[in-house]
Amino acid sequence: MSPRASIEEQRARIARAAPPVLHVYKPLRERGSETDVGARLLRGRRAAVRSGRKGSGPAPYGYARDARGELVPRVGEAETVQRIFRDYLKRGGSIYVVEKALAAEGLTTRSGKRWSRTSLAWLLKNRTYAGYVSFGEICALGRHAPLVAAIAFNKVQVKLRAQDKTKGRGVT
Repeated sequence: MSPRASIEEQRARIARAAPPVLHVYKPLRERGSETDVGARLLRGRRAAVRSGRKGSGPAPYGYARDARGELVPRVGEAETVQRIFRDYLKRGGSIYVVEKALAAEGLTTRSGKRWSRTSLAWLLKNRTYAGYVSFGEICALGRHAPLVAAIAFNKVQVKLRAQDKTKGRGVT
């Protein structure tokens, strides 16, 4: 083949040398396109949340998954979660003060790192600890045991919203 071979000739040569890999995925293609698979996964996650199961991803700090995939409190971590909520309410709603108290006692995250203000803020906003599961806009009462009373969780949310630095700037 000459260096100036047409694009059609080059494509034909490549097709003869290496057939497309897509033939391996023929059963998947026959059932539907990739968007159909994505839509089925999305429907499954939404259905899981509606039935009270945490649909996907790792278990949040304070929980583990049992053999059936359900969330169960993890000894040690669950007490740390409860303490974080309690300390946040008792120490004037300061994530910084809670962070310093955890560091002073040597309490770390699951990966052994020090607690950051970002990770503490995420933990304090996570509805899973109040007994709910959510996915996107869907929120339902979970099958798992809450680690924090709903009243305490709601008090924390009120304090967090009052301290929100983005308040009034149109950022949510």
